[in-house]
Amino acid sequence: MEVPKCTSCKRRQAFYYRRQSGELLCKLCLERSVIKQIKRAIGRFNLLQPRSTIIIPLIPDMPYESLITAVLISIIERKYLSKVMVLPLFKLPRRTLEILKLRAKPTDVIVDYDGLMEPWIRGCSFSDYLDALIRNLIQITEELNPNAIVLPTTRNDILRIFLYFLTRGDKIKASTYTKPLIKLDSANFIQPLYYVIRTDVRALIIKYRELLNDLEVPNIEFSDLKALRLIDELITRLGLENSELLYSFDKALEFLHTASLRI
Repeated sequence: MEVPKCTSCKRRQAFYYRRQSGELLCKLCLERSVIKQIKRAIGRFNLLQPRSTIIIPLIPDMPYESLITAVLISIIERKYLSKVMVLPLFKLPRRTLEILKLRAKPTDVIVDYDGLMEPWIRGCSFSDYLDALIRNLIQITEELNPNAIVLPTTRNDILRIFLYFLTRGDKIKASTYTKPLIKLDSANFIQPLYYVIRTDVRALIIKYRELLNDLEVPNIEFSDLKALRLIDELITRLGLENSELLYSFDKALEFLHTASLRI
């Protein structure tokens, strides 16, 4: 059976079917497309400036997304002469760390915090975990005074967080934690994967498999993990069975986040 060509470059073999657009993409074109979406978010929401100091935490509940985000942001910001530092918050195998340095070429890797979030992924709620994550990141990075702390949250994760807090009746966190730019205390948290869907990032695992081969995924045991999985299933089903409804919900959320840009 002949492998179809990439519908973007029309030269290389496709390996990924993007359901939302109907595209068949090769590894290089998928990566370029994701980088384009990240740049779109950075530009639209004014998330970064040239020569910024950027910290990218590798967080335990999103290990794959964190590592791939570190590589992609480093690629984008290299031409803008930004200082990119990686902050592992879970244990990385030595080989993974070596490949990360080779691939992402970060300015620095901040060590000694890889066990910091361990207590918060065992029996705590997802809400308590997020609060602890933000609080710890503010404390760790206070002396470094970064222009931005990058969260690896994709479009799916933002919808997930919004629905999670909405079902808990917490409208403030539903709004705050889903913004592209979150200002808390003196820290700026940014979500540059705002327009990127999770399956696109997961597909890039194949391109960066050498980075992820030896990775030991942390065992997440949130007390409300079942509720989170139900929300994930709902988002997936909406995308597969009622894409127009999901698109409308998605655009409504984006409208809320861009309202401040129009004032």
